[in-house]
Order: sequence, then C-alpha cells, then structure tokens
Amino acid sequence: MRKMHLKCGWIAVLAVGLAGGVAGGQTLPYDPDVEAAIERYKQALRNAQVDDHWPAQDKQETGPTGLAVYALLEAGVKPQEPNLAAALKWLTRQKEEYTYSLACRILAYAAAEQTQRGEYRKYITQDVKQLYLSMNNGLIRYAAPGLPGKGEWDNSNMQYALLGLWIASECGIEVPQKYWQVTERHWRSTQRDDGGWTYTGEGKKGHSTGTMTAAGIASLFVCGDRLGAGGVNCTGANLPKPLQDGLAWLDENFTTHPKDAKFRGYCLYGIERVGLASGYKFFGQHDWYDEGASLLAGAGRAARAGVKSGIKPPAAGKKLDVPNAAFSLLFLCRGRHPVVFNKLQYSGDWNNRPRALAYLTGWMSRMLERTVAWQIIDAAHPVSQWHDAPILVISGAKAPTFTDAELDKLRTYVQQGGTILSIRECSGEGFGTGMRDVYRRLFPDYELKTCGRDHPLYAKSVYFDVPATIPLAVISNGVRPLVIHTDADLMLSWQSLRTTSQKEHFELAMNIMRYVATGPHLMRHRGVSHWPDPAGPAASVRTAQLVRLQHSGSFDPEPLAFRRLSLLMRSLAGTDLDVTGPIPIADLPSGRAKLASLTGTGKLDLSAAERATLVAFVKGGGTLVIDAAGGDKTFAASTAGVLGEMFPQAPAELVPATDPLFQRPGFTIDSFTYRHHGDSRAGPGPQLQAVRLDGRTAVLFSPDDLSIGLLGTHSLTIDGYTPQTAWEIMRNVVLSTAADKPVPESKPKDNRKARRR
Repeated sequence: MRKMHLKCGWIAVLAVGLAGGVAGGQTLPYDPDVEAAIERYKQALRNAQVDDHWPAQDKQETGPTGLAVYALLEAGVKPQEPNLAAALKWLTRQKEEYTYSLACRILAYAAAEQTQRGEYRKYITQDVKQLYLSMNNGLIRYAAPGLPGKGEWDNSNMQYALLGLWIASECGIEVPQKYWQVTERHWRSTQRDDGGWTYTGEGKKGHSTGTMTAAGIASLFVCGDRLGAGGVNCTGANLPKPLQDGLAWLDENFTTHPKDAKFRGYCLYGIERVGLASGYKFFGQHDWYDEGASLLAGAGRAARAGVKSGIKPPAAGKKLDVPNAAFSLLFLCRGRHPVVFNKLQYSGDWNNRPRALAYLTGWMSRMLERTVAWQIIDAAHPVSQWHDAPILVISGAKAPTFTDAELDKLRTYVQQGGTILSIRECSGEGFGTGMRDVYRRLFPDYELKTCGRDHPLYAKSVYFDVPATIPLAVISNGVRPLVIHTDADLMLSWQSLRTTSQKEHFELAMNIMRYVATGPHLMRHRGVSHWPDPAGPAASVRTAQLVRLQHSGSFDPEPLAFRRLSLLMRSLAGTDLDVTGPIPIADLPSGRAKLASLTGTGKLDLSAAERATLVAFVKGGGTLVIDAAGGDKTFAASTAGVLGEMFPQAPAELVPATDPLFQRPGFTIDSFTYRHHGDSRAGPGPQLQAVRLDGRTAVLFSPDDLSIGLLGTHSLTIDGYTPQTAWEIMRNVVLSTAADKPVPESKPKDNRKARRR
C-alpha cells in the first residue's frame, strides 16, 4: 500500500463512468464488462442494506456496514445519499469491541471526509485510540475493548489494525512512531523461509498462504513508508530483502482462487493492495488487475482473458455475502485508478529510487483531489501492456544497454501515443550520454532540444510556475512531446519526500503530466488501452482505400495514427480500410484510392504540378481530406490560401452539423467535442470546411486537428477535436467512399447420390 491509497479528504475514486471520460458522449475506449460489474456490485450492496445498516456477521456488528459504506464511497457514491448518510449516522451510535469492525468503520469515516470535512474526525480519533490501547506490544487479536489483550493474535487482525491506524495518520491523527517500528519488526520476524506468511506465523518453515503473504507485503510497505524506507543510493539497490522475498513468493504462487471460496473477495482485495503498493503490473506472468477483473466481470470477459471464472456476480433475490461483495467492489474500483507513470524495468540500475513514484503520485493525488497511480513495466513485456500510462519513466545513473528489440518497443510505444520521461540519477554522466544516444537511434529525424526559460513546461499556464533553472530537454514532432529528458535528479527529491525544500521538483512533475496528458480526468482506467487489438473481429462488410500524401513540409508527424484508424474501422465499422503511403503527390494518379489525406505542420507549399494533380484527383471523383496536424495555425492559414487559389470558383464553406456526412444512417455524429482550446470555437458544431464540386464534397478541410486525434491520446499541445470526435468524423469520411464487399456466389448443391462401385 502506498501513501496515495486512502488519503483523508481525497479518497474518492473517479466517478464510475467511461474510461478517460470526456464530456460529449465518449464511448471509446472503455471496458463495458467492468463498468457493468461495478454497477451490479453497487446495486447488490444497496439491496442488502436493512433499514440503516447491513446485518452483522461473525460477531462483527459494525464491520459489514463499515465495509459496505467504504466500498460504495470508493465506487463514487456520495456520503450525502440518504441510505449512506443513514448508515454513517448508525455507525456513530454503535459501541464496537472488535478489531475488524473498528478498522472498517475508520475506513468508512475517512472516505466520507472527502466531501464532509471534519464531520467524522472525532469518531476516527475515538476508534484509533481504542485500537491502539487494545494492543499488547503492537500485537492485537479479535477483541479490541480498549485494554491490552492477552489472547492469541493473528496476521489478519494485525493487517486490519494497521489499516485503521494508517488511514488515521493520513488524516493527521497522531499515531506513535513506536507502533510502526514494532509492527514492522513483527512482520519481518514472522516471515517464513519461503518468503511468505501464514495466519498465525508459527515457526519459520511451513506452507505460506496467498492472503497472509499479501497482508505481510502490504503491511511492510506501509511501515516502511511511515518510517522513511531507504533506497536513496546509486548502486541500483532494490527494495528491502523481506519485501523482495515476499514479492518473489507472490510471483511464484500467484492465484486469485484461494482454497476457501468465501475468501476470494478478501484475497482479491489483498492482491490489489500489494499491486498498488509495489507498483508491479505483473506478478510472475499474471496481470493482477486484468485477471481479477475478469474473475469478477462475468464469463464473457473471463473467457476473453483466458481466466477461470470463480466469483459469480451478485444475483437478485439471493442472500448477499456483504464482505465478499464489498471486497470485490473495492478491487474493481481501487485497482483501476488512472496510471500516470509507467516505470521501466530494464537490465541496468533502473531502481535506485524504488519509492520515488509512489511518493510522487501520493503528493499529486492530494493536489488533484483525485487518486492517480504508477506502475512498473518490464522491458520484456509486449508494448500492448504498456498503454495503461501516457508517460514511461526511464531512470538510472549508468548508460542503459537496450537491445534492438527493446529499442523497437520504445519507438512503438511513443509512436502509438506515449511519451518517454528520462531522468538522470546520481549525477550519472553515463545515463545522460547513453539516453541521448538512444534517442538518436529512435528518432533520427528529430533533435533533443534544451528548453528555454519560456517553455510551457515551466509555465503557470500549464499548472505551476516552476523555476527554469531545472534543466529540461524535449524531442517534439512539432505536435506533441515524444521525449522529455532531465539531468536533474528529480527521483531523489521524490524518494526523499522533499515536498517543501524542493517543492519545485514535485510541481514540475505535475506540469509534465498535464503537458503530456492534459490531466487525470482524461486518462483511461488501468487495463484499458487506447490501442485496438490487431486481431479484432473477423467480420467486415465493406472495403475502402486511403492514400496518405507527402509534401515538402512535415507531412508525417504521427506515423501510426492512420494505422489505428484502420484497426478501428474493422472492429467498429465493419470496414477493411487499406491505408498506403505517404507517397509523393505525383504518384497519386497511379493509385486505386478514392480517398486521400494530407496533413502537416508549418507552411504548406505545393508546386504547380502538385496542385494540378490534386485538382485532377478530386475532379475525377476522388475526395481529399486536409487537416492541420495538432491544429498548427501556420499550416491552417497557408492551406486556406492554397485552396482558394486551387478552386477560385468554389470557395470553401462551413459544413453544417446536419450535413449527410455527419448524419449517416447507423453512424450519426450527435455532438462535436474539442480539446482544451474550445473557447476559440465559433460554435458547438463542426468547424470543417468543404470545397464542393458538382454538388458533392470534393475537399474537406479542417483547420483543427483531426489526424493526431486518430492516435487516441490527449495532450495539452494539441488544438483540435477530441479523439472520439476525430474518429467519428474520419469514420464517416471513409464510409462515404467505401464499397460493399461482393457476396460470394454459392455453388449449387450436387444432390446426386454417389455411384456405387
């Protein structure tokens, strides 16, 4: 568990809705199975409420109610909702003397503080005091009457007591430092030789369990963070050995199916806590969130993920196992927080600062009042697994030695919409020099340029006013940052939690996040990729061709944007789109395509021959789409002039929202949404211009970005349509030139009986 998980006053997760939800009806990309599962669990918990609380279970009077309230609040339900308000009020009136229940009640109170600041602080304080006074040298059992217990302790109660005290400390309620020291010593001393833990911790040898090993790992992370874990070094050292051993056990023994089925929700909640705490996306070969979500979201998603379905969704009319349902809902909601940073695990000193991004995202979450996450991606994993985060962090002191295959992955990640943030640690000249060489190999057409004092990355207009003394260098394709590099050891400041003395290093991270990805409100949920599965549905009913064109300027800033369009056309519009080019305009007549695309940045300068070729193409029945990549104003202004000269008798005119292009049956465009520069628009509708010849649209010109929007990413540097609207517009343009696939002729059946020999 990291400091970001349960911050008092900003615990609420993103409202349940579309992944990376954007106003204006975004439907792509998101995970409908997970969305539906969340709604099912929410409704099941609501239905199980009796009057103002949930039924007691195993002597736990308030525990089920506290856990249900906490889960619903984490799922975006407001504490002011009448049923939840009644449950919270009921909790404040109850006397409780059990560890689990006290801890769960604290979690509910702390979550409610999100929108009701100070309302439950005194109740948190009371329960924390009772828990702490019930401990005997840091150990605690089921009963927690406010006096030291003498009975048997167990690790399950230990981890829940820790959860309650930890969230209280995050709310500013003092917990003695000695508690963290004693508790850390306990978990270290009860770890088995195999790296795991058991329920009661008897002996060093024996069989560890997944639920208790998850409890041990998460608890050590909490204690380490509270005590200021080490890791500020330049030797490539990793996490403390007990954590390494525990994570290794989980890698080898990962399962979402404990022997006792009634503990599956409890098991998943423990896995989620370790996943978020450690940052690891995978345990062994298992993507913990994808497998857990598939387990909970029904047979369809489970089958697609190749996961055995083990937890049936709550059924109406059946008695609900409230803790199991609450744990399951917590897993689905907490596990899918937007991931800002991937940290690349590669062959080298990649982990000098193992907790830096944990502490940074905790700070960012407090600033944003919205939980954001980080995770670790192994360079061995396919790029398709990297797209949870818009930023890939590569750090170290020594020169990295990437293989050609790894370099290809880095290039693909960027060309599919990601940005690399490289950070030199420990004044490591080798890393700085090595990464510059990597970038020359990855992007030979672009230069890593030092940022001037007036660069937006330092500007308050992005988020914070940051001193330009922090060295930054950027590789840009003229539209968005492909690479951001710094020789300042930002990771050291983040790892050391220097939020006051080096606050500017934290603020710069916020500026980078917003500059690259606009903000967490536009980020996808964990496990949801903007890049379509190349396999996709097999069925298609149409074919279309599109040729991309070269010109003398920057004509191909995003090489894979139209590849994504082709994948989406097949999977969402039943159309096989063949994209070729970019080719010289002179070669256009030799192609088969009826649709051509021209994009770019800077001044558009076409020769007389190129202009003549394009005029002949559209007069011959072709359609030409032109857009200013990234909304580049120079390209837009020069293109408007060129079109005026090419078609003096048919000046470009605004295309109304009622145009048949946008109202195509089965593919209507109901709204047109723009990126952050929307205040410059003339109106809410499309701002596309058309050159019409012989009553048809021959040229479609967009001064606002279309082509980069097809990449599906968000960036503060792009001025134009949102990815959703860019896709819908280009989808309809392609469909306007598509042809139905010929229906294969069926051969007549030969009904003659086979001759007998």
